[in-house]
Amino acid sequence: LRWTFDMANKTIAEQIQFELQFMGTMKMCGRNEMADTAYVKAQELTAELIELEKLNANLERVGS
Repeated sequence: LRWTFDMANKTIAEQIQFELQFMGTMKMCGRNEMADTAYVKAQELTAELIELEKLNANLERVGS
């Protein structure tokens, strides 16, 4: 069972930070599968953040 907290009110960056911290904790405890899952989630969130930043940059260009 994985401990989680309310992610609904967290920014994507905060979610990435949580996943990386969780990954580190799981690695130290020898829970490699859980660490790997957290790492993959952090990668997915990072890709989402990059796409949102690109969209925002495009909107700013169109708006100016």
